[in-house]
Amino acid sequence: RSSRRRRATARRTGRGRCTSRSSSSKKKKKKSRPKKQKTPGSHDDNHVGGKRKRAATSPQHHRTGSHPASNSSFHPSAQRSAPTEAALALSSKLKELSSRKRLQEALRLYHDASNDAVRDGHHGSIMVDCCSRCGDVKAGERIVSDMEAAGTHVSLQAKTALLKGYSHSGQIKKGIELYRSMCASRDRRDQPNVRTLNTLLRGCLWTAASLHKTNDGDTPQREVSGGVITGEEAWRLSKGLNLSFDASSYEYSIALLCQALRCEEANRRLDEMKSALLA
Repeated sequence: RSSRRRRATARRTGRGRCTSRSSSSKKKKKKSRPKKQKTPGSHDDNHVGGKRKRAATSPQHHRTGSHPASNSSFHPSAQRSAPTEAALALSSKLKELSSRKRLQEALRLYHDASNDAVRDGHHGSIMVDCCSRCGDVKAGERIVSDMEAAGTHVSLQAKTALLKGYSHSGQIKKGIELYRSMCASRDRRDQPNVRTLNTLLRGCLWTAASLHKTNDGDTPQREVSGGVITGEEAWRLSKGLNLSFDASSYEYSIALLCQALRCEEANRRLDEMKSALLA
C-alpha cells in the first residue's frame, strides 16, 4: 500500500520516472536535430576545411620561398653532412699538437696519405694557426695555396690565422694586402670580423711605419705600411663594412693615434667609444 501511495503522489506532483523519461527524451531530441546544410562559399565551410587547404598549398610556399625555414635549400647546414669520427679525431689531434707547438708533427699528420679522404678546410685552418703560432708563416702560406689549388674554400678563420702570422712576424704590408682583399670580397663569409681587425691592429702596434716598394704601374712607387698609417686604413675599411667595434678595437686604435701624437683624433675616438659602448 505504501508503494502504491508513493507512485500516486509521484504522478500527481510530476516527479519520478516520468520526469526522467521526459528529460531523456528531450535530450535525445536535441541530439537528433538535423544539421544545417552549408553552402560551399560559407564562412563555416572555409573554417572547417582550412587545415586541408593549407596543407594542400604548402608546396606553393616552398616554391615561392615564403617559408624558408621549411626548405632545406635555404640552409647550407642542412645539406652539409655531419663530420665523421675520423675527421673529428684528426681535428682533435691537430689542435693538441698546435697547443704544444709541435709544428713538424702536425705537418706530417696533416699531409699523411691516410688522411686524404677526411682532410677539409677546417683542418687547414687549424694548421695555418699552428704555423702562425710557431712563426713559420711560409708554411701557412703554402697550406692556403694548396687549399685554393684543390678548390677548398679558405675560411675566414684560416685567413685570420694567416694574418696573425703576418702580424707576429712584422709583415704588415702582406697583412694589409690580405685585409684589403677580404674587405673587397662580395661573399660575406670572406669579409673580416672584429677579431680579424684586432689582429691587424695589434700587428700595427708592434711594427713601426716603414716604406716599401710597389710595382704597380709602369713606374715603381713607395708605400708606407705599419703603425698608425695601416691602422687608420684598416679602421676606414672596417667602417665601410659597418663592422661593430669592441673595446679592444678602440683601445688599439687610440694607442696608435697617441703613439703618432695625434691627440685630437685620439680624443675624438675616445668620445666615439664612450657613445658606442656606454650608450
